Parts: sequence; C-alpha cells; structure tokens
Amino acid sequence: MRDKKLYLEVLRIAAFLFVVFNHTGKYGFDLFTTTDSQALREVGIMLSNLVKCGVPIFLMISGALLIPLKESIGMLYKKRVLKMAVVLAVISFIYYIRLYIKHPEYGFSPKFFIQTVYTQPFVTPLWFIYIYIAFLIMLPLIRRMALGMSGPEFLYIILAGILFTYLPPVLDPYMGGGLYLNIPVLASGFFYPLIGYYLDSVFDPVKLISGTGKIVPMITGKFTLGMVIVLLLNAMLCLYITVDVYLRTGGWSYDGIEAFIMLPSMCIFYLAKSLVGEGRRGTRACKTITYVGSCIFTVYLFEEMIREDIAMNIYRMWSGSCPELILFIPYAVTVFAVGIMIATVLKKIPGVKKYI
Repeated sequence: MRDKKLYLEVLRIAAFLFVVFNHTGKYGFDLFTTTDSQALREVGIMLSNLVKCGVPIFLMISGALLIPLKESIGMLYKKRVLKMAVVLAVISFIYYIRLYIKHPEYGFSPKFFIQTVYTQPFVTPLWFIYIYIAFLIMLPLIRRMALGMSGPEFLYIILAGILFTYLPPVLDPYMGGGLYLNIPVLASGFFYPLIGYYLDSVFDPVKLISGTGKIVPMITGKFTLGMVIVLLLNAMLCLYITVDVYLRTGGWSYDGIEAFIMLPSMCIFYLAKSLVGEGRRGTRACKTITYVGSCIFTVYLFEEMIREDIAMNIYRMWSGSCPELILFIPYAVTVFAVGIMIATVLKKIPGVKKYI
C-alpha cells in the first residue's frame, strides 16, 4: 500500500467540514438570507461560497489518487464500481429503515426502495456517490486523456472552465440570460478529477513561471501568496454579484455562490500541497490526521443521520444565546466525534472494513 500524502488527508478533512457547514441551513449556510447584520451577511455570503468547494475538492482528491494507477477495466469494476454500488445500496437501505421507523404510516415497499435508489439519492447528501460512480465509470477514458496531456493543455481546460463558469453570472443580468453552455469536459465528475491529477502530479509553479526547472524559491513563495489573493478576490466577486442581484431583484440568489467555486477549489488544493506537503511519517499528528482522513467516507455516509438526530439539537438549544456561526464549532465536533466512533466500530467488523 502506498504511503498516504498528508496534504490529501488534510484536504479530505477540510472538504468534509465544508460539506457539514453546507448542511447547516438557516443556522449557517443560509444565514445571510435572514440576518439583519450587514457584517454577518457579508461574511456569510463569502463563507457559503467557500464551503461549496467541498465536493470539487473531494473529486480532485479522487483524481489525484486514482488517475495515476495502472488497473484493468475489470479490476476497476470489481474493486471500485461494485464496491460503491454495494455501499450505496446498503446505506440507502439503512436510511429507508430509519424513515420507516419514524413514519410507519408510509409503509414498507421493496419496489419503492429499488426505484428510488436507481433514479435518485434516497437522502440528498448521497448524490455525491452517484457522481463518484459516474467518475469511476469514465475513469479509463479520463486516465488516458490525463496521462496524454501536456501542461499547456491542462491550462487550456482550466481557462475554458473559468471562462464558461464565471462569465455567465457576471454578464447574464446585462444580456438577458441564456449564456450558459453545456460543455461535457467541464462536468464536475470529469473536470475536477482531471485538475486534481494535474495539480498533484504535473503542476510545477517554478517551471510555469520561470520556464525552467531551476529551483527559484521566491517564485514558489510568490505563487502561494498569489493563491491567497485569488481566494480573497473570488470571495469579493461572489459577494458583489450576490448583493447586486439582491438589490436589483429583492431576492437572494445562490447563482454566484454556486458558480464561483472553480478558482477557490484549485487554490485550496494547491495551498494544502504547498503548505502541508506529504508530512513527516510516524509523527503522532501525521498518524492522527491520516486516521481521521480514513474515517471521512464513513462519517459522510452517516452525516445526515448524525446531523438531524444529534448535532442539530446544538443549534436548536443554543440559537440566540450566541452567534450561529460560532455554534458551528461544537456542531462540527459532534458530527466528527460520533461519525468517527461509528467508523471505528465498523472497521473492526470482518468484511466491512474494505467498504469504508
């Protein structure tokens, strides 16, 4: 088994925190639509935009880890696609049983369960598994494409992605809409894994800026600072567009929040790689982060259950006594603690570990 790269585990944990915040609704993610505080509204808009990077980061991690592997299509289906299909079926059934226990009046129908799982996520957060399975099915083609591409070709795709995702929400108000184009290569399950592989295995800011492979420390440092500046500018753009739409229409729109995630996703990925690196093997911190990272998928599977049945009570009990955004800390800790306990128990069950 290959040594895990610490920065990918840090990204995995950060991305899950983003997803958790994304599910806080009126207590966090949607807070900017209800608060009377201008400062809290502005912070909320920028924070809501940032946490939308969670899923892209997960897909970038998948691309970084899976695209370089050498495996047959048969092995891919046996080891990965089938595994995800089993996980999807089992976790969906667990949520169905939970629904039946809470609402026995709905009845129990195997046909309804099968039709639901086949056509849509049984609970909303599971939609990521459908995207991930689609990515796995396309992985042999994505892999051949990625391994055959040069640096400039990756940059071409990135620039195309920025152009066709950032311009529509900026220009639509003045052009009457209709600027969105359906470009297959920019689909989340295709674009982000490809870029994750590029940033992990191909991208080198020294070569990109200096044109040589010579070590130029200042270039790397300046590029890292540039990523931070891009993050701030992206947040300000999102804030401006979101507030502008509200002032013109009188209603809050999530178009800017959901559209402007490509640049921050890539910046966060690069910053983690630049600042964290691969870690020092054997240190306690490295082992802890690696273990928590290994539990994230299981925590994600049970996140809605933990959130609705346990963690959300924190917001309900303490809402009003302190700022909602502060309450996210004990809320997230609860989700993590309960989820990791579940993952730790499941890892000890024979035959289950390989699925989580």
